[in-house]
Parts: sequence; C-alpha cells; structure tokens
Amino acid sequence: MYIGKTQYYGDVSHDDKIEKIRSEAKLSMGMALTKDINSYFAVTADVFYSKLRSKKGLNNEPFPIHYSLSGNYFDFTIQPRVDLVSLIADSKVKNKFSVFISFGLGYGFWSTTVEDVQTGEIVRGADGTYTGGLVISTALALDYRFYKRLSIFVDGQIKTITNDRLDNWEDGWPTDQLFVANIGISYNFNFKYNSAPDKINRTRKNEEYRKMIYNSDWGIDYLFFS
Repeated sequence: MYIGKTQYYGDVSHDDKIEKIRSEAKLSMGMALTKDINSYFAVTADVFYSKLRSKKGLNNEPFPIHYSLSGNYFDFTIQPRVDLVSLIADSKVKNKFSVFISFGLGYGFWSTTVEDVQTGEIVRGADGTYTGGLVISTALALDYRFYKRLSIFVDGQIKTITNDRLDNWEDGWPTDQLFVANIGISYNFNFKYNSAPDKINRTRKNEEYRKMIYNSDWGIDYLFFS
C-alpha cells in the first residue's frame, strides 16, 4: 500500500514549476499485488486513485490565473517489473535493498471540470460525468527490507493517458500526463530467504577443510551438508 502526491500536466496547466509543487500537488493513494516469477522478474496489478488540481492563464501564461481544473482520477494497471539489483547480482539470496523499474498498461477513468475563476462558471466538463481511456505507466522504485517480510519503498511514476480528454480540453498537448511520487510499505506473503549460495564451489582448499572437519570425502559431505 502507498500514499503520495500527484501533479497533472496538460492543456489546463501552466509552466511555473514552483507554483505547481507548492499548490497543485494533490493527495493520491493505491494498493498493489505482486507475483514474483523468479528472483528478478515480477508482475504487479495496481489500483490507483488521485485528486486532481491545476491552473492556467490566458495564452498559456502562468499568471493571472483564468482557468482552474479539479476532479478525481482512478486507474487499474498491469505492470511487469524488474529488480535491477537481483538481475545484476544473479543470486537467489534476498537483498535488503532493491531497485525496481516497471512499464505497464491499464485503463483509467476520471471526472473533471474546468472553471472560469473570474466568473465561477464551469466552462468544460460536468460533475459526476466519467470519461475513460488507456493508460501507459512507467515507474522507478527504491525498496528497503527492514524485516523479513516487511519493506518500505519510495517510487516515482509517470502515467500517460493516451487520449487528450482528461482535462476536457483537446488542444495543444496530444496527451495528458500525471506525475506521481509515493511512499509505501509492502508485506511478503511467501517469503523464502536463503542465507547461503545455491552451490559451494569445489576447490582443493574447501575439500581438504571439509575432510578434516567431517572426516569424509567431497561427495558424501556435499550430499549431507549442502
């Protein structure tokens, strides 16, 4: 599970980055279920919700503000993901620190309105009316396992809506985008931790040591103690 902040970028959005961070980031949250395929590859099913808010001036100027966007957004995505640390390490030992990248596809639906802030009139969209479209999601996550089954993570996601109707303003930007920053906690339901490598390399030093300790040759010793 995770919670975070979402920023919208599209036609009803100005270019003042400080103002977007200060007053336009809205609360978001989500829940995901991940199935590990092997030590470095997994598939995630993710359910996401966010409030939306943005502002726009005339002629694409940041100020004075003339239009205001508000609304709600939901989506469901399937995201294959790769653990770069496990992929590079090539080990079945569970790492405390992981770096995940993912790329997924899903479907989103939203209800948004654009208001003329000077008159208070809704000029685009309607409350309670939902529109949908395909969503492409990309993400980068940093994960730290602080207990056997528990991890804490931070991630950044870019969600690209493949149509231009998120803001009810089909002009300028060909797509609408959401940038999401999250912090969350995960629980592993089927955790298997190996404290040693799968196979002990056979060397003369290892073989002589094991004969001395266990008074057996390599084959018998490997059968009972590997």
